[in-house]
Amino acid sequence: MVLTQTYSTTAYKLVIFDFDGTLADSFPFFVSTINHLADMHSFKKIYLDEVESFREISSREIMKNLGIPVWKLPAITQSFIKLMKVNSSKIPLFDHTDEMLAHLNEHGITVGLVSSNGYENVTSVLGSSCRYFSYFECGASFFGKASRLKQL
Repeated sequence: MVLTQTYSTTAYKLVIFDFDGTLADSFPFFVSTINHLADMHSFKKIYLDEVESFREISSREIMKNLGIPVWKLPAITQSFIKLMKVNSSKIPLFDHTDEMLAHLNEHGITVGLVSSNGYENVTSVLGSSCRYFSYFECGASFFGKASRLKQL
């Protein structure tokens, strides 16, 4: 990726990122753990031929397809976060993420992050790229990011 775009600090003052699937390529980890989570929390497993179709649908549609009631989501999310904590070294950032964040920083743009994932997981995967962030709002409920965005 070549970053040639210049930014006026008056046009953009703050950029807020999500973490999973935006900065971190956590989808392969999700795929590798989803059936374990299905066994733990009694919902439908995903078969290999279905995996790619899940990339293209919303979280609510995934829940519907897997038969996950909303009330189970906090427990499933916590289990996923715990599994990710143990395996965070296996989750890469997308290519050129650090360069992109450095570019924004060099142009005076404040960078924040809102994630339903845990702070420890986020900072572990981001590593030295954490230095570019002024704000972290982690542990947001799966569908409760709007209030965290407003806080930022």
